[in-house]
Amino acid sequence: SGTSIAAATASALTPYQIELTCSLPDDRHQLGGAELYLRGDTLVLTPTLERVGGDLLTRARQAAVLLSIPAGTLRAGTHRVILAGEKTSLAWKLEVR
Repeated sequence: SGTSIAAATASALTPYQIELTCSLPDDRHQLGGAELYLRGDTLVLTPTLERVGGDLLTRARQAAVLLSIPAGTLRAGTHRVILAGEKTSLAWKLEVR
């Protein structure tokens, strides 16, 4: 499961930032970022989990990361953003000016 904090409006001229917090499946993984897929007016973000090497374990079962979509990536208009999760997904509308 996860949560996100992101503005409902953005400028095409500046990066769009999303603060993502999610639960980790176990103490052998950490949140490494997210992949962004853009098709038409839909953006899909999929969190990337990285396996912790060796005998190391993570200390928390939740992790947070700040994602930044580079300026110029999103064109002006209304977009649908989907944050894909293993069990549930979050979605919101984004107005880019």
